[in-house]
Amino acid sequence: MRRSGFATRRDAESALGKVLEYECSGLHVDDRETVAEYLRRWLQVKALELKPTTMAGYGDYVVKDLVPALGALRLEELSHRHIALYIRDQLGRDRGATTLRRCVATLSSALGDAVRQHHLAHNPARYATVPRPPKYERVCWTPAEAARFLRHCAD
Repeated sequence: MRRSGFATRRDAESALGKVLEYECSGLHVDDRETVAEYLRRWLQVKALELKPTTMAGYGDYVVKDLVPALGALRLEELSHRHIALYIRDQLGRDRGATTLRRCVATLSSALGDAVRQHHLAHNPARYATVPRPPKYERVCWTPAEAARFLRHCAD
């Protein structure tokens, strides 16, 4: 890890303490890796494990939603605040709650893998709050509607 350009000695010592903390805890943080780089690498690994339809969804969320919004941040600097701002911004653009929940779930899955691989100390997306989509009351068919459907299928 390289660190430089600190305004004060105290800032430099604080950064050194963080680096030493990572070293002692077994974290292997690439201080130059961005969220975009990590998510693309994560997708390559997931492509070996998941069904093509699941991968297509993950790929869309990563490429179209997460990378444009959060990709420029360094992975180690990504925080709950960044994710909360992303959610607020998406809701302000009238983004669908279901799609937004899936985007955040994809990000949380990726960051959970980063924690398990000792690239992050914690998952900042784990406790992100996304409004639940409205539940629609399901209406059962009447016997007459069911019979009409079955007649249609038989024809």
